[in-house]
Amino acid sequence: MRFGFRGAVLFVLLAVVASQEVVAAELDKGAKELNLSLLLQDTSDAGFYFNGTGRVGYLVTTAHEVGTLFSLLYVRPDGQGTIKAGSIGAFYRYNFATTHATVLPFLGVAAYTYFGDLRDSVDWGWQTESGLRVLVTQRASINTTVFWKREYISSPWVTGDRVFGATVGFSLFF
Repeated sequence: MRFGFRGAVLFVLLAVVASQEVVAAELDKGAKELNLSLLLQDTSDAGFYFNGTGRVGYLVTTAHEVGTLFSLLYVRPDGQGTIKAGSIGAFYRYNFATTHATVLPFLGVAAYTYFGDLRDSVDWGWQTESGLRVLVTQRASINTTVFWKREYISSPWVTGDRVFGATVGFSLFF
């Protein structure tokens, strides 16, 4: 079996989670979150897709979070050049309270618009998401998220995408 880079990253993340002591799984009202995540995707008819996303959120309560998101995109369509773009938008997340000391599930929705090379063909999009935060300390978590997104196209030559995917990232709370 090939261990590789993904196996090494998973091993390190599990070691960090297992070695840290966490006091509580609930997030603090009024806390701010800096969240960074990566998405790599190879889609039929679309090619290779890299998306680095950052979110800055504010916890209105211990459960409700609102904020802004921004992303940088690099797309290499099958048999064509490259596309460099980004997006900016807003998000809402509901963080469920649990009795587990380190795991917090969440549900969310986001809406965004594009800039850069994609602006001529994609107007805007939205996504729903669900995920888990694994708190490695009171101020940091590792997050896994699955999402479904829909994009609205302004070009008659490009069709709208409906995409299901997953991201991995981390959050810092301050």
